[in-house]
Amino acid sequence: MAKAQFTDRAGARQRAAGLYNAGASVRSVAAELGCSYGAAHRLLSEAQVKFRSRGGNNHG
Repeated sequence: MAKAQFTDRAGARQRAAGLYNAGASVRSVAAELGCSYGAAHRLLSEAQVKFRSRGGNNHG
């Protein structure tokens, strides 16, 4: 997959953060933005979102 090029990177960061904070997964954010998981994760990191832990309740 080619490297994602965002003409409005600040807008992409804001959209990614909004989707993620509304409950979307990183993969869902990537699909919505049309980019790779890594690119979506990078945008979210740049937006300084607090990442959720992976998976469900592991402590029964």
